[in-house]
Amino acid sequence: MTYKEQLESPLWQKKRLKIFERDEFSCRFCSDNKTQLHVHHLVYCSNAWEAEDEDLITLCKYCHLCVEYLKKQENGLKVYHVIKKGITGKDGDMFICFCENKNTKRNDIVMITVVDNKIVDGLQIFNETLQIIFNKLDIETNGK
Repeated sequence: MTYKEQLESPLWQKKRLKIFERDEFSCRFCSDNKTQLHVHHLVYCSNAWEAEDEDLITLCKYCHLCVEYLKKQENGLKVYHVIKKGITGKDGDMFICFCENKNTKRNDIVMITVVDNKIVDGLQIFNETLQIIFNKLDIETNGK
């Protein structure tokens, strides 16, 4: 069974609904509850519905797009918060992704531009002072 076929399975649909309900039908990264929601696998299994609940999170389609983009970059970044509200420009929508860098054990920011549901640009910011920004914004960094 292909991954696409698995996502169409009633077994996955039931699991997906359970995760949406647990996360109160809101994106875990930006709290959006108006945009289309996806269930993201943090860990993949041979069958989508066999994933443990703690390995699944609800993301809006834009946060999911950002997470998948960064995963493909293989730069060690793991997103844990996204700011996107009120940041719209003539050249597309900008998303500010707060990330844990698994390689450097620091926090980084990646600014991602999305046009027509496609990522057109991503700019990673490396800066020792980012922790100060995180603290000022009172953003949870999961103890890192």
